Amino acid sequence: MIMVSHRIYRVQPKVLRECFEDEVVIINLENGNYYSLNGTGGEIWRELESGGSTEAVAAALVARYESPETTIREGVESFIRELEEQGLVTGTESVAGDAPAIQPPVESKAAFELPELAVFSDMQDLLLLDPIHDVDESGWPVRPADGS
Repeated sequence: MIMVSHRIYRVQPKVLRECFEDEVVIINLENGNYYSLNGTGGEIWRELESGGSTEAVAAALVARYESPETTIREGVESFIRELEEQGLVTGTESVAGDAPAIQPPVESKAAFELPELAVFSDMQDLLLLDPIHDVDESGWPVRPADGS
């Protein structure tokens, strides 16, 4: 067995998300921004949420799309860095047992489009006013110590 180090990601605790058929909508309760991921961006998000490493996510997209492998890998890595910069995911190194599984080829591959993270801040003031920001580990609002 070959031991390979992989960077895996977890969604930050104050990030809410909803996956629809062709879009992923994300809200970051820390900064009040919300995000939309379509196409390959949504695919990358779903792969990360299911525990996929950077390498596994890239391999999955290489199997699905007709584009140079380096273009897809660079697009995946760049997009994941952007998710980290926005505070949506945190990456950690993990030692896995084997290299990512080779994905079965797709009969008809579509052209790869670079993933895009659409950032919206127009509701930032409202999202930051939400009392959910005053929660503890149990998830319930915490009253200030002075009782008010």
